[in-house]
Amino acid sequence: MTIILRPPIIPSLEALPLIGALSVAKSIHSQLELNSKVRWPNDVVVYGSKVAGVIAEAQQEGNSIDFVLLGIGVNVNFESHKIRDEKVDAMTLMDLCGGAIKSSSLVCDILLELEELLALATSNRVQLLELLRSNDYSAGKTIRVVMDGRRMIQGVFVDYESASTVLVLSDDELVVVHTASAVLVEYMT
Repeated sequence: MTIILRPPIIPSLEALPLIGALSVAKSIHSQLELNSKVRWPNDVVVYGSKVAGVIAEAQQEGNSIDFVLLGIGVNVNFESHKIRDEKVDAMTLMDLCGGAIKSSSLVCDILLELEELLALATSNRVQLLELLRSNDYSAGKTIRVVMDGRRMIQGVFVDYESASTVLVLSDDELVVVHTASAVLVEYMT
């Protein structure tokens, strides 16, 4: 699904995929009782397998954002083998639940969660970070991040500094990684 967001409800373009992923994770947990988690920067996983991804694309002039298209893809009612390969460990909610699910109910819940999280992103960033941490998959995982300019950082994901920056322990040094600078993120463990 694609959601159009217009100012003033856009907290930060860099944070939107993570906020969208959190809305999906919370909805999957509440609707299907699956232990879904957010995997930085924009995925949702259940038992370590990807079930959803989120992307944001902005239309802007100069520093002013006209609107953002927030694309949310959730693997719902089809068999997992159709999307699995050696590079992507992905599952569908249908396979995880043992049968077809009511996708309209899930979509409605995702939209309600997203609305609440967008309001929270502008009113209470501390609470948003607490929600990210309590729904996080990434902490303690070894990641490799290819940055703009092909600089690479490999280390252990430590924590969210904000909804658009994370901390990675690389060679005994704490590195701040800006989501907007990450071109590719791979999980090693």
